Amino acid sequence: MDYQRLIKARNESGSFRNLVGVVATDIGEGYAVCELEVTDKVRNQIHSVAGGCLYTLADTAAGSVCAGYGIKATTTNSDFHFLNPGLNCTKLYAYAKEIKHGKRLAVVAVDVKDQDDNLLSYGVFSFMFLNEPIDYL
Repeated sequence: MDYQRLIKARNESGSFRNLVGVVATDIGEGYAVCELEVTDKVRNQIHSVAGGCLYTLADTAAGSVCAGYGIKATTTNSDFHFLNPGLNCTKLYAYAKEIKHGKRLAVVAVDVKDQDDNLLSYGVFSFMFLNEPIDYL
């Protein structure tokens, strides 16, 4: 797998993650890192990062792990925990690591941290491989 090409393709896809501002910065076998610059557009009324934004960042990082195999995959389930409010954040990082990789399913754990390495959320995501090659590479 050409991981640099995959990173470029995911960052230029024009999909929802790109609208939010999520950027893949590192993808390798069994792991991925995504980032998000925190701006007013991703904050809620109490000025913390919106929960949906944290979830999107985590889901994108987990999906990037699966994309690293060159096969289409879709999220089938997740267990996501908001641990700390995203107040005074300037940048967020999602660190995804594969827990299990099977023929049809993958399970990926994700930590979302702020610029000061504070853990904001944690999730475990399950994906189903669709047995079709990724067509955007």
